[in-house]
Amino acid sequence: MKRYLVILLSFMLLLPVQTVIAQVSNVPKPPIDSPTKPTPRPRSNPRPRPNPKPKPNPKPRPNPRPYSRPQSAVEVTFSCNVEDVPVFIAIDGKQPTDIDEIFTLTVGSHKVRITADGYATYNTSIKVVEEGDFFYFELDEASEYGEEVTDDGEDEGEDDAPATGTYSIDEVLAPPVAPELPPEDTQPEVSVLVEDPTNAQKFLNDTITVNGVTFIMVFVPGGTYTRYEIPENLDSVIDVNVTGVPPAHRVSLSNYHIGMHEVTWDLWYAVMEDSIVDYYHNRPYDEATWYDCQQFIDKLNKLTGKKFRLPTDAEWEYAARGGNKSNGYVFSGGNNIDEVAWYYENYEGEWHEVGTKAPNELGIYDMTGSACEWCEDWYNWPDANENTPPLVNPKGPLEEQKNSRSGNPMGRTIRGGSYGQDASMCCVFQIYYANPHKARYGLRLAM
Repeated sequence: MKRYLVILLSFMLLLPVQTVIAQVSNVPKPPIDSPTKPTPRPRSNPRPRPNPKPKPNPKPRPNPRPYSRPQSAVEVTFSCNVEDVPVFIAIDGKQPTDIDEIFTLTVGSHKVRITADGYATYNTSIKVVEEGDFFYFELDEASEYGEEVTDDGEDEGEDDAPATGTYSIDEVLAPPVAPELPPEDTQPEVSVLVEDPTNAQKFLNDTITVNGVTFIMVFVPGGTYTRYEIPENLDSVIDVNVTGVPPAHRVSLSNYHIGMHEVTWDLWYAVMEDSIVDYYHNRPYDEATWYDCQQFIDKLNKLTGKKFRLPTDAEWEYAARGGNKSNGYVFSGGNNIDEVAWYYENYEGEWHEVGTKAPNELGIYDMTGSACEWCEDWYNWPDANENTPPLVNPKGPLEEQKNSRSGNPMGRTIRGGSYGQDASMCCVFQIYYANPHKARYGLRLAM
């Protein structure tokens, strides 16, 4: 009986607890607040865009100018007596540029202004002709107050040439005009003197004396020529199979000077101040490495205050061919090598003094035969041919290159052939290279 009472009592006690649990489970969960986007403010009416301005009607183009035939143009070169500082030239009021450049000017009159630091500014006028022109100027040193020289150059009524002014090499070389002759039946005999071209440009050459030894630098007017070109008459002059010559191509050069003769033993020892007495005096020095040449030139420049150097390959060949006076010879100065050169077949085992054979068209000696001559350039086959534009003042590569066939390093360019070589190696277009450390070649100065 007690057992049943205990069960009944327990049941009665559990009943309110279940009710409470049921009530708790039926309590609704509070809602989760989710973020809501704010209501956007109404956009105000945008400002009305103004009507675009109408584009003005374009101005009518003027009628094209009537066709006029273009004026012919020629290459013109300039030079002057100033060598120690840069010289600038302004033509017809344009931007000044280096005077050594080659200019293309139309035929007719032009205004020229020349400036150089420490020299009087020079104003003049020139007249360019169809054949091309070269103009040379003498600049005076400026006073401490500065000055400016003006020469019209075309004023009428002046009998005497100005102290400074323009000189055309073509006018210097032109023969005098014969006087007008009377009728044929009374004609007297008339003789006209034609001046030797090699004498006409002597006033442009430069004579230098170093420690008692004098040498001459020949002025070479700039121009354009075909480098490595083989003369058409080669077969009639010499029997040679031409190989190893780069493709012919056009080259344009500025004015420069080159030695009338190769550097002699006298000049070498006058500059190097060597005490050796037993040497070959006025014969070409031919025991120089390329680096010896650089040392010699460095000392010569310090002694003279000038800027000597070795000629570039392009400069050497242009001078050897006779520059702008070239007659197209196979050798420098002629087609008969015995008249212009000492080489293997006529030197008879004896070295000869410089200048004992005939000169070329520019008055330069021994560019064929005698001693092989170093050039400034590393040996190089330019990436050019007869169809490419002219190369302007070209120089070889800055670094030594290798032979594309053998892979062996090449060297510095040498030119001209020597007394130890036959005629086929002495042609003006032939080019070779040598180890710059090899002391068996000569040199010719340039500046």
